[in-house]
Amino acid sequence: MQLNPQQNISDNHTIPENPNVLGIPISIKFNILLGVHVPSFICYVFIIVYILTHKNLRSAPNNYSLLFLLILQFFGNAINIPLLLYFYKCGRVLFNNIVFCYIWIFLDRNIWSICIMLVAWASFERHILVFYRHFFRTKWKNICLHYAPPFIIIIYYVCYFLYVNIFYPCERSFDFQSPLCGPPCYVFNTIIMWWEIIWIQFKTKIRPATIRPTPPEMFVT
Repeated sequence: MQLNPQQNISDNHTIPENPNVLGIPISIKFNILLGVHVPSFICYVFIIVYILTHKNLRSAPNNYSLLFLLILQFFGNAINIPLLLYFYKCGRVLFNNIVFCYIWIFLDRNIWSICIMLVAWASFERHILVFYRHFFRTKWKNICLHYAPPFIIIIYYVCYFLYVNIFYPCERSFDFQSPLCGPPCYVFNTIIMWWEIIWIQFKTKIRPATIRPTPPEMFVT
């Protein structure tokens, strides 16, 4: 594995002009990001606490995957947004270190991919709960169709992104003046990218489910 981090980082804190970053001035993006995500953190905490403190919502089977989703998105925002705010403020990543870049890339891509897949699974599970509720009449089916899928999704994406971001054999180049230290090297592999495109197309075509209590008769433990 060859590492070739780009070390041309200036010591000043001026923000470089980068027309490739969505064509929006970085100062405007900083203010928008800060203004939107501060209230979002409050909403995340309120919703998670509200669900956990209300038994009918907490025990509803259709909210099981969505609770995973809310918690992961909360931690994803708590990690990623401050790092992006620092980047937009200073024009560089927080630490000019390849280990930091590996961790940031892994967490960012991993958390958001898991969240997208959890939304897809929650929608599919809602369909089963509404039209095929008899599938959940036995303990084994509950484990296979209800409790296990979120863990399988998490384990799959953790293993996948560990491989493509860390162990995949390619020449890595890190740009400390780009978000996420620049694109990962595996994006130049046609097979891997087609695999991700297929999964993204599959997941985004499934309508997200919403949080609401499910009648007790739809779920038997």
